[in-house]
Amino acid sequence: MPNLILFKPRHWSPFGHRLDGSTSLGVSNKQWKTNEIQKHTLNELEEREAPISQIWHNTIMVSIVGTLDSNRVLKIMDKVLDKLEKKEMEYVIVDIGAIKDVNSEVARQLIKLHNVIHYMGSNAYLTGITPAIAKSLTHLDISLGDIKTFSTTQKAMEAIIGRDI
Repeated sequence: MPNLILFKPRHWSPFGHRLDGSTSLGVSNKQWKTNEIQKHTLNELEEREAPISQIWHNTIMVSIVGTLDSNRVLKIMDKVLDKLEKKEMEYVIVDIGAIKDVNSEVARQLIKLHNVIHYMGSNAYLTGITPAIAKSLTHLDISLGDIKTFSTTQKAMEAIIGRDI
């Protein structure tokens, strides 16, 4: 049973204030503050899940950490689309080095992310391809189509800079 504090009517002013200076909204204010803190924390976690950084004058990088599912890739797509809409970027590097398990669902989601980048007129490069990821994709007989892949972000940047010179 929740702890409710009931006050006698004689302690209230006509404006809803307690005569001791507090208001009738004390419990509600606490709940509101708690909800605001939780919303802020969730937003911060979402930002950290797939941070997007501009790493070159025409290049942004998305670092994907953790598990990639359809809901998460939709959020990442929205963030990437927002960046591409605000600033015209020629290249988007998607780093998956922090994804531990690559299965057919993850591969499908990466292809969807590549497609949305391509439809916006940018080139998508996939980096962080470890031997384990390459082996998983081969074992599952999954093709990433025309997605350009690199083992490191540095190699992708060398390819981009080589094109821009």
